[in-house]
Amino acid sequence: ESEVYEAQVERMLYDERAARAAVSFYKQLLHIDDSSSESRPIDRASWEELERFVEYVFNEQDGKLSTLMTANYSIVDRQLAEFYGVEAPEGQEEWGRVEFPQGERSGMLTLKAWLTKHFEEVRRGDHLRQHVLCLPPMPSPDGFAEQIEEFKKKDFGDISPREYALKRMEEGPACAGCHQQIDPLGWAFFHYDQQGSRREYYGPHDDI
Repeated sequence: ESEVYEAQVERMLYDERAARAAVSFYKQLLHIDDSSSESRPIDRASWEELERFVEYVFNEQDGKLSTLMTANYSIVDRQLAEFYGVEAPEGQEEWGRVEFPQGERSGMLTLKAWLTKHFEEVRRGDHLRQHVLCLPPMPSPDGFAEQIEEFKKKDFGDISPREYALKRMEEGPACAGCHQQIDPLGWAFFHYDQQGSRREYYGPHDDI
């Protein structure tokens, strides 16, 4: 019977509907909602990019989650190629595979669609913790609102966003419990701004 099951599973995986199901799954996992009628053309293109990337890995590569998370390439059109700073796809095709420079991007969490949806480090870290690592949300401590207000009143002077995040973890008792778990995950994406562009500098004191 195992051979029969294996044959049926393989048959279903080679069906074109399997790739569509994979795309739907990963869009839900990454919380990519492409139903907005007020989105910009490049945002709509980034949603299509994610779909094409997943389909390409599923249909033409090994289909593994590790590849989806680490591939140094994507499937883009000309406007996305310009956004990423790479050469546009060759030939007459509107969409095509491009390689990213070494170390600049790695998998679908560094594509514009996810970076724009989760546009700052705390949101990115929280999404990864809850929806990718599947860890439950942490409850707020007693007196949370009051402690937050007290922390906001502190004057830390001219510090960068990253330095403020460190202060929040070290000196904000109401914040530390959650942010010690969330912020380090989000800091992995400091190289990308709110639009998903690559950056080497963040704030007055932070060379990345």
